[in-house]
Amino acid sequence: MMLEKEGSSGMYRLSAYFMARTVGDLPMELVLPTIFTVITYWMAGLKPSIVIFFTTLFSLVYNVLVFQGLGLAIGAMVTDLKSANTLCSVIMLSFTLVGGYFVQHVSSFIAWIKHTIGLGDKGISIAALTIMLLGYRFLAYVALMRIGVTKKLDLLNCFTQKIVVIKENISRC
Repeated sequence: MMLEKEGSSGMYRLSAYFMARTVGDLPMELVLPTIFTVITYWMAGLKPSIVIFFTTLFSLVYNVLVFQGLGLAIGAMVTDLKSANTLCSVIMLSFTLVGGYFVQHVSSFIAWIKHTIGLGDKGISIAALTIMLLGYRFLAYVALMRIGVTKKLDLLNCFTQKIVVIKENISRC
């Protein structure tokens, strides 16, 4: 709503809004998982190694950034709340099933997802998460651009229709 109003008035470009939104959300995306990990890791009595702790912290924060991008992409592409909720539920269920806690032997058509949640080779997992991090944010940006273009086209069509009506009224006089 705000993006449509301020974008139509030409206050700033979409890229400026998107970068400001991404950078503005970054502190909360980094601080909250870090606090959670610092408290939970040591309370749970996990392996008391600084290297493993920071590996866990990096993995958690990286996954938060990736799935925040997925949320942005879904929110930008699917504007209907009910459809977006359904799509998110299906995606999260897919990741949960492939995680290995519920199903140990996953079919080959969906087995590629295990690399995105850190169960495969570490290098492949990091590469997959990096591609997803950049890809989801790019998809969100393109979807927001599409929304802006269709709004501009609707506005242009509205203006052209009004001009036609005005010409018809003038020709009648």
